[in-house]
Amino acid sequence: VDLSGFEVRGLALGAAARAELLAIATRRAAPDLATAAMLRKVFRRRPPASLIAPWDGEPHGRLTVSLAREAGVRTLVLAHGAFLLPQTLADMEVCDEPLLWSEAVAPPIADRDRPIHVVGYPMPHMRPPPTRPAPRGPRRRVLVLGQPTLSGTLLDDPRITMRQYDVAVRAVLDRCPSATLVLRPHPAEGPDAAAAIVARFRALDFEIDRATPIADALAACDLCIGTITTATLQAALVGTPVVALNLTRFEWRWPLGGDTTVPVARDQRQLADWLARWEAGGPLPGRDDLLGALGASVEGADPTASILAVVAGEGAPASG
Repeated sequence: VDLSGFEVRGLALGAAARAELLAIATRRAAPDLATAAMLRKVFRRRPPASLIAPWDGEPHGRLTVSLAREAGVRTLVLAHGAFLLPQTLADMEVCDEPLLWSEAVAPPIADRDRPIHVVGYPMPHMRPPPTRPAPRGPRRRVLVLGQPTLSGTLLDDPRITMRQYDVAVRAVLDRCPSATLVLRPHPAEGPDAAAAIVARFRALDFEIDRATPIADALAACDLCIGTITTATLQAALVGTPVVALNLTRFEWRWPLGGDTTVPVARDQRQLADWLARWEAGGPLPGRDDLLGALGASVEGADPTASILAVVAGEGAPASG
């Protein structure tokens, strides 16, 4: 491939781009070709009526969905999480029909001529309880969610995870120093940042939790210092109050930015102020916005039937 004329704002990037493309082809060609041959054989021999996948932006998912469409199989993608940052490589673009939790947390889908179904939060859930106030006594558990670094955007960088932990810990140390801090690394994040924070603040009571199911981890804590992840929204399902900590220097999408009732802190002082309000005893606001964005029912729901209705083509609601 001749990329000698490839330029971006006057920078000659052809050689670098060609080297990166060759590295990707070398790494993926053999396994992808083998997977493609297997899938073509499966779809040709006994083609399913539909294929449902959790994504079509990730390489293996994109390959599977593309080959299913090639074979004439109807393809659906059920969103695997909330999209709260701009994505340069958008998900749910290849499939025939996306299934969204809500429009608020959908990826920036370009092709809206397809049926686009809004199915709500895809996990069965009980009626979400009211947001809990701060418990009495000094022993509180504060969950700090790790801010992931997104490789497809330059809006954050690998330092953001460490800054998020550092500011959260210092604010908790200022307002409620006897609290137990539970650091929850994002699944895409390694343990290094959390371990470094524990080493830096040796006098505090820390836990690093990478294994507890997220709903259980949220329910076991008295407050969630959230970030731009699905888990921040899920806190409302178990009544755990949320303060979103945004250190990225740009506005996040609703409900963690914009016209939201969710508490948002943009520095250590603002976070300490929200912690003081929480400690004063009243429940923090934001529950309805979090549940609405998540697509969760305030009465509780089991969305399995509506999702299966879409798969069966029984006229479930669609937008687009």
